Amino acid sequence: HVLRDPLPGSPAKTILMWYTVGDCLVSNITTELVARTMGIDFLAPAAKTAWGLTPKPGPLVSGINVYDAHPTPLPPDTNIPPAVDNGTHSGINRKPSALREINEFILGSQSVIQTCWDAQHNPAACDCATGACD
Repeated sequence: HVLRDPLPGSPAKTILMWYTVGDCLVSNITTELVARTMGIDFLAPAAKTAWGLTPKPGPLVSGINVYDAHPTPLPPDTNIPPAVDNGTHSGINRKPSALREINEFILGSQSVIQTCWDAQHNPAACDCATGACD
């Protein structure tokens, strides 16, 4: 009842979500499950693919963006909590592209757009190793 079929007297919401490949605190599959269940669009270009989420170019009314900050260590592929936090869960919030994305969503066009850029300032997947997150 958040995006589709809002409860009586409650307006439909607009949502901006993002996550980082290898998040140790909230698993990627959990974040992707929430986005699929809520019907949130997957912003393109994307740093990875997610099952059941088709990347769409912005602007989006509500959307989820994926960052790849190449954290180490990556969390285990098993159902065991990681031994250490790799810092990516909160670390991505300090990237200039994430701050631009928040600013655009709250104070700008109030839509979800790609704020990771290539060297020519074109929208790019948020692969922080390429400088797109700066």
